[in-house]
Parts: sequence; structure tokens; C-alpha cells
Amino acid sequence: MSADDTTLVSGSRDKSLVMWDLEQQEPEHPGMAQRSLLGHFHFVEDVVLTKDDRFALSASWDSTLRMWDLESGECRQTFTGHSGDVTCVDICEEEAEGKVIYKVISGGRDKKVILWNVEGKVVSEKPAHEDWVTAVKHTSIPEKEGEFVITASWDRTLKYYQLPTEGNTLTEEVVIAKAPSFINCISVAPNGSLVAVGCKDGSVVIYSLPDNSVHCEFNVGAEVNSLEFSPMKYWIAVGTTNGMRIVDIDNAKQPLYDSAHHEFAYNDEGVSVQIPVHAIRFSHDGHRLFAGGDDGRVFVFDTNMDTN
Repeated sequence: MSADDTTLVSGSRDKSLVMWDLEQQEPEHPGMAQRSLLGHFHFVEDVVLTKDDRFALSASWDSTLRMWDLESGECRQTFTGHSGDVTCVDICEEEAEGKVIYKVISGGRDKKVILWNVEGKVVSEKPAHEDWVTAVKHTSIPEKEGEFVITASWDRTLKYYQLPTEGNTLTEEVVIAKAPSFINCISVAPNGSLVAVGCKDGSVVIYSLPDNSVHCEFNVGAEVNSLEFSPMKYWIAVGTTNGMRIVDIDNAKQPLYDSAHHEFAYNDEGVSVQIPVHAIRFSHDGHRLFAGGDDGRVFVFDTNMDTN
């Protein structure tokens, strides 16, 4: 999602990325496909944009990452170093001597977390987990100096590493928690004080940082594919293999929205059905929520609860 909420970039199992123009506000046409970004040879698993909205980073099952120029649509750099599917990517941006320095972080089924420079060179490589790495998120952590990357895996562990300020090595490995089941996804609260994990058994556990205590936990009754904290309210959105929930963290057992109780998607006969939701993203102003379904569509929700 671009910083001004006018552009969304999605990735798909059709091996492409699509840029969506969100400036149209008509209810029937909340977004228009603007451009396809082509080059990957397998599923696109994750996408992240730089803060200045100039570039997108994509992670793919073709064992590579790609850096895309969003103005021209061209692939500027291919990152080769993982020995298996790349499942997740994030980016850290720092200013030094008037220049923006990008640090790219990725994880994959080779159980590694890799730190790259923008030229696609491996800066640091860690065998971070004992199973697939499913998520990496750059963040700051309250009461701690520096920048960190939080990692999660199917080995059920949630960890963080400090990003290097000098030298090239990810340091200070800290295990935050052992989750109830395989971790599919994570989300970090905007202020870095909470990190949520979504698990294969339907568990959602929210941990407080930096003390790593359990803030709250609940189960949504279906495998969790994606999580996202609201940037404006004390909510978390959860995409599952059976639709979507929006949960008030203070009252997690009573969802504010449950797609099972609403007309969400329709089959070929026009019957309302629940579909797997693989990606969740709030707009920066928190007024819209975008959900990517396995039927090839992106759903757009108005998060103003007065309009349901």
C-alpha cells in the first residue's frame, strides 16, 4: 500500500504482481488495475513497498526476490541466494549522509533469514530456524535501541534479531515465544509494542514487547493465513481458510466482523460462500481494509462500523 493510500500492489499465484489505482471512490469500482509486473516464474508469496513508494520488493517460490520500479514497471534487481521458495520479505530504510540506504530482509523454505543490500548482494545469512521461515518484519522495539527484524517459522518459534549498524551480521537472537502451532504469519503493531502470530490450528496469540508476555489469545476456528493490526484502532484483522474476522483486541472473543455472518463472496450459482483469504492490508488512514481471496479477487471493506 502506498503512503498516500492511492496505490495497492498485490501478488498472486498467477506469478504476477498488479498495481491498482485506488483514487476512484465509486462503490462498484473501488480500484482499477493499472499495470502488471511480470518476471517471476512461480507463485508470488509476499510484496512490500518502500516508504517513498518508488519500489516494490516481491518474494516468490522461484527462489528469488525482485525489486520493481513502480513508475516504469521494470524489474531493477533480482536477488538470488535462497535455495528454496522465498516466503517473505520486508525492508528497512535508513538515511546516511543525505542518502537513503535500503536493507532488504527475506526468509524462505531453506530455513534461512537473509539480509541483502539493494544491489542484490548477500550481507548476512543466518540458519535462523529449524523449519520454513514464514514471516519477517522490520520494527523498532520499545525500550530498546536500534532496529530489529522479527522472524517466525513452522518450527513454532518467534524470534528477533538486531539489524547491524556496524559490520554485517544480524545479532542478538532472542526467542520471544513458542507458539501453540505452526506459525503462518505475523503482524507488528504500528508502535512496535505488540506482535501477533497466526497459526495453522486457528490460534492467534498477541505478545507484548519487550517483555515477551502474552497480551491476549483467541482461536478463530480455521487456519490463519494473514494478520494485520489496524493503524488507527485497537483492532486486528484476521484472514483465514474460511473467510475473515475483525477483532477488537480488548474483547477478542466477540469479533466486530465475521464474514460467516455476511454475504462475502459468491459461487458460480450466485450463492454466498466463504473463501480462503490469503492477504490482509489496512489503508494507512485505517478507513479501508483490503482482502485478497483465493478466487483471484481483492475485496475492499469500509471499516466504519456505523455502515457495517
